[in-house]
Amino acid sequence: MPKVPLNPKATTHALRGLALGTSCSLVFLSEERRRRLELARTLVDNGRLIKSLRCYSAGGAEAVQVQVQAENMYDARLRDGHIASDQRFLPSMVGIEGIGTGMRTLSNPAPRRRAHWPKFPDIREVPCAGTTGKITMRMIGETGSKPRTPLHPKTASSQPETTPLSPETAPLPQEKVPLHSEAAAAPSHREGTPSIDEEASAARLELQAFYKDFARFQSLRSLPAEFLESSRYFLLRLEQQDDVATAQLVLDQLCHHRSIDSRHLDGVTPEFILRCILSERTDSYDLVRPSRRYRLAAFVFWLRHQLISIAEARDPGAKAELMKLLAKLFARDNSDYDIQSFIATIHVQFGRYFAASAVVVEVAKLYREQDEAALLERWIRLANEAGVDMRACPKGRELLDAWEAEDRTEEPMPKLPSCMPLLKEELRKPLDKEKPHLDEGQRALFDQMDKKSMSDDWAGVLDCYSKGLGAGTRASVPCLRLAVEAAVELEGIHSTTALTLLEEAYNASVNVDPVVQTVLISRFNDIGNYQQVNRATAEKGRAYSNMMILLEQVKPFYKQPSEVVYNRAIRVCLRNWELKEVTTLCMQVAKEFWNGDALYMINNFASLVTVAARTQDYGLLQRLLEALPWRPYHGHPICKTVLQDARRQIRKSVRNSLTVEERTRHEDALGYVEIAYQSAMAVRIAKHRDFRDKLRERVFSELTPSVLGKGKKRDRSHKTMWQGTKASEDQNL
Repeated sequence: MPKVPLNPKATTHALRGLALGTSCSLVFLSEERRRRLELARTLVDNGRLIKSLRCYSAGGAEAVQVQVQAENMYDARLRDGHIASDQRFLPSMVGIEGIGTGMRTLSNPAPRRRAHWPKFPDIREVPCAGTTGKITMRMIGETGSKPRTPLHPKTASSQPETTPLSPETAPLPQEKVPLHSEAAAAPSHREGTPSIDEEASAARLELQAFYKDFARFQSLRSLPAEFLESSRYFLLRLEQQDDVATAQLVLDQLCHHRSIDSRHLDGVTPEFILRCILSERTDSYDLVRPSRRYRLAAFVFWLRHQLISIAEARDPGAKAELMKLLAKLFARDNSDYDIQSFIATIHVQFGRYFAASAVVVEVAKLYREQDEAALLERWIRLANEAGVDMRACPKGRELLDAWEAEDRTEEPMPKLPSCMPLLKEELRKPLDKEKPHLDEGQRALFDQMDKKSMSDDWAGVLDCYSKGLGAGTRASVPCLRLAVEAAVELEGIHSTTALTLLEEAYNASVNVDPVVQTVLISRFNDIGNYQQVNRATAEKGRAYSNMMILLEQVKPFYKQPSEVVYNRAIRVCLRNWELKEVTTLCMQVAKEFWNGDALYMINNFASLVTVAARTQDYGLLQRLLEALPWRPYHGHPICKTVLQDARRQIRKSVRNSLTVEERTRHEDALGYVEIAYQSAMAVRIAKHRDFRDKLRERVFSELTPSVLGKGKKRDRSHKTMWQGTKASEDQNL
């Protein structure tokens, strides 16, 4: 068949059509080109053309076929654990960078793997399978020649040269190249030559073997188990020798691979891993450290922290030692990037609360105790930049408030928040309603006491009160309020004189219950504040016992505490996590006021739900949530608030769970709370809709009284009624 000249565009179209199996009957090709195109069709992998344009050149198709066979051969040997003698297709040793911290790393991403294709040799010079030794390959356009090693010299040479071997049928060597643990067992020096440092030389040789093995496996999706096991034993030996520099190189190289996990380093102490990862590298400054090492450090720290928290009773000093190690590692001047990356990684992986309470607060306390103001300021600033504020947890808020109070020398804050202004306000609030009921003598006595109180003469107020009662003036509630205020101003909120005045007024047939209730609530608040400030040293349950002692003191003149007093005592116990006492108070108030129905009021229901969520008593929590739809306060705003708090508490328990069973138990309880929350919100929305409709109807009926008649039907008589009203108004004018 004669040759037909074709332009490159038509040739490309024909090539692609034949290779992809499409029609190309309108193009006439020569026999030689047709043969090359038929060969190109065999290089189609899953419908995708491989190097089709290269196959058009003379000898190009055969060269591409040889190249593909070589790659398939290498991949097969790599999968089976063998190693090829020709390392041309090994990827570079620069690993993959980056972790899921949401932050930009300083190191540049690793370059993508590229296959450098050689120039196409002459089709007559392509070696067949089974050829060994040096051969000569003449390139197109070259006059000389150069020696070249064949791709696979270990292939079977017994086959005839005219029978090429495919990648599937080519035999593979059965022996495996030893890993770096076996390579390190080889003699490190020639016989007869003394070794300067045997351990350092062995570690150096094993490190070199480790690099070679990692280069073989780094392109795989996961590292082989044998390689990880030998790397772990290598790190254990380095830990015994305290060789941090070599361990840094090993860990950094392992962190280049995406499958590395803290479980692969089982047996290596977490403190040693943190030292290697978070400390400054002592050598090889030109190598870029992978950012994935912060993820490994975060998981190692979290696991160590959880184990320490479980066994804190047996080893109370382990947590302090771990925090001292972190404070020491981050104390150097150039550790800003390490601090921010480590905190940000813990924030992303385990949440802001854990990062603030377990890392930021503990290290900040150490810097404060060591009087390292500069380190403390830098630590808090970098934590804020990483998205973790110390105020994200209650412990951090208390520390910052206490440190601010200590540093404020010109205007020192009182140790306890004062309840005195609120008590004085509550004592004087009802005076305007009670003064009109006083007789002349009582009113004169009240005016004298009020005048003394305006000038802060509290001793004069008590003197006027005692003289007035001695002169025969009958005791009254307004005068008693001023006298109690004066006693509190003179002796403090826990004044014994105030209780004496209340008892005398009770004996004089004065209703002292409102005044006693005001005094008790203020004293309960003060007891709770003291317990909150001294939480570290105060005894658990001390607030409840102090409140019960106070109720016993006022029992002679205050027989039955009101619901308001009980509710305040419950709030104080909840604030100080005295949960067993909260349940006791809830049962007591239900027995005294609601005939034993503990869920009669919304406040009791909210307190019991909070106790069940905090103590993880999910049986009680489920019974409470099942009873909620049958209560009239279903849909109350307090229901929404308490269910949100319970959901937040259970989510925290889910995050801190260590076993699958424990996590499943918390998640089941979280599902109950979520269903109850959605039901309460639906009821609340429906009630709000009904209230809005009734309000609209009421407003409309008030503004237009005759528009809606009986049965909500439109009444047309309002027109005549309006005309008659207007006529009567005109007559009045």
